[in-house]
Amino acid sequence: SVAAMMTYMAIMNLGKIRGFNQVFAPDAADQPYAALASILQTFPILIPSYNNLDERWQQMILTTLKADFNFGQFLQAESLAANLQLVQSISLGEGSVLGFFLFRIFAAMCGILGKASLEGSLFMNEKMFRNFKMGLDVLNRLQHESPEHVFHCFLSERTKSQGLDFDPEKMESRALARLACMSRAFDQNVGSEVSSAFHSLEATEREQLMVFLDANGIRVKPSFLLYNAPNLLDSSRKNQQIGLQRAMHMLLKIYKKAAQEYSDTSSAVVTVMVDEMAVFAAKCCDPDLFAATNFDITRSAGAKGNSLGVLVLKS
Repeated sequence: SVAAMMTYMAIMNLGKIRGFNQVFAPDAADQPYAALASILQTFPILIPSYNNLDERWQQMILTTLKADFNFGQFLQAESLAANLQLVQSISLGEGSVLGFFLFRIFAAMCGILGKASLEGSLFMNEKMFRNFKMGLDVLNRLQHESPEHVFHCFLSERTKSQGLDFDPEKMESRALARLACMSRAFDQNVGSEVSSAFHSLEATEREQLMVFLDANGIRVKPSFLLYNAPNLLDSSRKNQQIGLQRAMHMLLKIYKKAAQEYSDTSSAVVTVMVDEMAVFAAKCCDPDLFAATNFDITRSAGAKGNSLGVLVLKS
């Protein structure tokens, strides 16, 4: 198992070499993990360290590569309960590869900021490890609990440090907890800021935002994963000219626009990339300009357009 994990650590980023993918996995050239999985299955001789592993360990590596789950999104409650279904599928039965999968995630996260220093991990400090360990412990519950329940357990654990009360039976509590996590609240001060901004919204707006935030892709479909929404909320909070209340107004506008664009989708979860709005929120100096900012949501090309869109600012 040690040899398999070391092999995995050594090869896991090969799928990010675009030229390599275009030659040996052209159909998945823009999907690093899918490309690597395809290459390992079709041309294993290209990766001797993988090719020399027993079939059991080869299969474990392939299974974890195909598990398209973003743990960083989960830790910020950016992802949805529906995203946990995939993790649950690899955590059940005697062939569970959950431990192997989670260790790969831990190693990858430790490597964040690796280009800044080789003297240990700059990213995996005490605060980050506590949050990681909390998420890891919660994910282990997928072996015997539902994705919805596990997601609520995570929100419950996070709200303890945020100074928020959590009731899994109340939509408002679930929505506020998600907002606090997405705003990167790790203490009571930021938790209080999030709560104040949320409750300062008009009752109708607050209700609408709650419905979108509580939609989980299991009971309510489609649900929307706003990719990089934590950057939008965090940048707005730190920008004194914008603040969290305006960011929440904008979040609601994005949800509404996404719901309009994807009213006919068959996908349970639709991902919308909000990078442009997050960048704008960080640098905008005019609160009225921010509030009046117009944007479109453009579907990705081809079949991906059914479940993936991009927010594009209008000039």
